[in-house]
Amino acid sequence: MLTILDSKEDEKRKVLCLCECGTEKRITFWHVKSGGISSCGCLKKKNMAIEAKKRFSGKSPANFIDYTGKKIGMITVLRRVSDVRLHATTYEIQCECGSINNVEISTLRRAKYKRCECGYKKDPLKNILQAMIERCTNEKEPSYRWYGARGIKVCEEWMKFPIKFIEWSIKNAWQSSKGLERKKTLTIDRIDSSKDYCPENCQWITLSDNSKKAMKERWHGK
Repeated sequence: MLTILDSKEDEKRKVLCLCECGTEKRITFWHVKSGGISSCGCLKKKNMAIEAKKRFSGKSPANFIDYTGKKIGMITVLRRVSDVRLHATTYEIQCECGSINNVEISTLRRAKYKRCECGYKKDPLKNILQAMIERCTNEKEPSYRWYGARGIKVCEEWMKFPIKFIEWSIKNAWQSSKGLERKKTLTIDRIDSSKDYCPENCQWITLSDNSKKAMKERWHGK
């Protein structure tokens, strides 16, 4: 139940209310007056937690779909995890790359998992890998003529499992460029410039060394 503390409306026609749980919150006056809202949101969270607990305990609604054992794109749903704190049914999933993570049921309902993105979205190496893929596959990319047009590709392992590229980079002396001089910034280099981007043909070298190598190859016509 809500109690109006200050009936003076703000620019969004909201008034200050006190919820039974002790929370003060500004809520649209019309919603309070009509009874459309009866709490600060605590009742909804409480009910969601109760429903989540029911689903995990086996007391599931008739329309509840259990994803356990299902294969969705590149992931397999292993089991349900009790996580009332999130107020939603949570599942443990395993990607083809081997990584195991927890996701909410809402994610499973909409995600396609066509590509592995484990530990990838926020990693600084993401942009480097994406740039490699672009110049090898996107004909509109200015550098495409030097890579994709010449038949240069990014290996299937890195294309399908970006996390493998990240793991390889860490094992092969990659470090963030933060705080480094530009010439000491590391760049990915193909040992044999006529071959693909793959673990066997790549290395991390400084921008300065990469420039010297490119100049040498240009003069020798490689």
